[in-house]
Amino acid sequence: VAGRSVLEEPSDAEGNNDDNDSGNGDGNGNDSGNGDGNASVADDVAVLKAPHGVQAVKRTDSSLNIHWKKVESAQSYQVGVFKGSAKKPMKKVATTKTRAVVKNMTANQRYVVRVRSIGATGSKSGWSKKEIMRTKPTAPDFRALRITQSTATSVAVQWKKSRGTIKSYT
Repeated sequence: VAGRSVLEEPSDAEGNNDDNDSGNGDGNGNDSGNGDGNASVADDVAVLKAPHGVQAVKRTDSSLNIHWKKVESAQSYQVGVFKGSAKKPMKKVATTKTRAVVKNMTANQRYVVRVRSIGATGSKSGWSKKEIMRTKPTAPDFRALRITQSTATSVAVQWKKSRGTIKSYT
């Protein structure tokens, strides 16, 4: 059967299958596949490897553009975005390419990003190693900039706060 392999039952030293089956097999442990118990069928799929080389190639205040290395026999990939040490991703993005853009993210936030391979039969690899990525902070809205006080040697200004966690403005 294409995409499948038949696993032989153990035999004795002379190559005979000793399970006393009335059998539709050939007497050597090989079965015609009719389900009579002489053989079991297993997917002939190599274990998919997790992608590596995961990195953010472009960041904005609301998205991460992520790339990784191709995995042989992968038909598609799934990107998982996790918050902190969560076991389940808060966002998933599916793609057939070795890149994806994760959108609608919060500015200046730290995320854990992992990618896994998906095979032709839907089998999934484990997640790639954790990559820590941060979205960019938003720039202040200088259209809302206003002078609140001025002297001969100084000016006090005020503006609309940027989205996300901001440590300082320079």
